[in-house]
Amino acid sequence: MKSFAIAFFMPPGIAILFSLLALYFIMRAKKKVVAFFVLLSVMVGWLFSTEAMGRLLTTLLISQVEHRHDMKPTDADIVVVLTGGMRFTGKEVGWLPEMESYQRLVAALEIHRKMNSRTPILISGGKTHGPHYPSESAVLKARFDKDNARILPFVLEEISINTYENALQSAHIIHDRQASRVLLVTSEEHMLRALAAFRGRGIDPLPLRVYTMSRGPLTFSDYLPSYTGVKTNARALYEIYAIVDYLISDHIRMDDVFYKQK
Repeated sequence: MKSFAIAFFMPPGIAILFSLLALYFIMRAKKKVVAFFVLLSVMVGWLFSTEAMGRLLTTLLISQVEHRHDMKPTDADIVVVLTGGMRFTGKEVGWLPEMESYQRLVAALEIHRKMNSRTPILISGGKTHGPHYPSESAVLKARFDKDNARILPFVLEEISINTYENALQSAHIIHDRQASRVLLVTSEEHMLRALAAFRGRGIDPLPLRVYTMSRGPLTFSDYLPSYTGVKTNARALYEIYAIVDYLISDHIRMDDVFYKQK
């Protein structure tokens, strides 16, 4: 019920709500009110399917990311990489990590090259497709092992199925290893929620953001509805929904989201 309410009282779900209200007033024969809600639903639907709005929302999420300033990425005691999905590509190939997962690991490895070679790399991601399928962390590591000859100090966390559980399960491993300087690697629009989830578990990581949003000046086509615009908006809106959900569920506090270093 909570997720349903969040989805329909925030864009673009609210456009559907406006359309339903328009339908109701059609039945009541109130033409002016109908015209208002139809126009409103079209405007909301248009706005949240443009690349311009998607970039605005993503930039808003990125701009709220604050972090500790008493360490550099290469000072980390442990590197935590959050997985970003996997897909089944057929019996011959099997499971492969989504490109976003692989990009996150590659970014972490670039930093790890400059660190103590024994610094552990914790890959966090469980069996998101069900208990009978491999974990995202195992699939990502297997892909790396196939492409590289290097042996690295990977640690796999294979229980979590969402960002909150990523933080919860990773925190146990981090505390067991007595690591105080944590480098957290994930996508830029996901970082605000991920940091909040870890802070809620008593971990204050340094973020390493992997770019996902298009850069460069906006063009006329960026203000028109497009598939790319829908995807960009969907990613940003999902993060906003999830942060609101975590706050309502008491998984995180406002202080975890809007951070000030103590």
